[in-house]
Amino acid sequence: QTQAPVCNIKIAYVDYDSLLINYNFAQDVQKELLRKEMSINNIIETERKSLQEEAATFENKVQNNVFATQERAQAEYEKIMKKDQELMQRGQALIAEFEETRIAKSNEVTQSITEYIQEYNSNAKYDFILTKMGGNMLYSNEGLDITKDVVKGLNAKYSAK
Repeated sequence: QTQAPVCNIKIAYVDYDSLLINYNFAQDVQKELLRKEMSINNIIETERKSLQEEAATFENKVQNNVFATQERAQAEYEKIMKKDQELMQRGQALIAEFEETRIAKSNEVTQSITEYIQEYNSNAKYDFILTKMGGNMLYSNEGLDITKDVVKGLNAKYSAK
């Protein structure tokens, strides 16, 4: 007669999506990133409109034969094209800088969660604390869900800062 092995592994899980929605620090980071993204978009849009106005003015001057020489018109055209190239490069640089900031902030949030989970489990209550993200867990016993406790602790710790 064979017996099933006895397993005394203690497992819990955190619903990561729910945690991010309810963790104040994650929400503050999200708001900060949204403000930065909107600021970048406004900067780029303002500069693009200014350049479009300058190009329209140039076009009017060409149509009205305002330029004394072809060379002068060509120089003006090249100046506008150079500004357009600089604007594209500036936009790409701002977007790259924003992406670096987004990754760093995301890492900060993840690190704060990881550190808190270790602190939360410092008395070795659990052998494993898993992450439920989206649909990556086919089944989970809701009795093992410690998300609310973790969010409560994370927010208390964040508020104390």
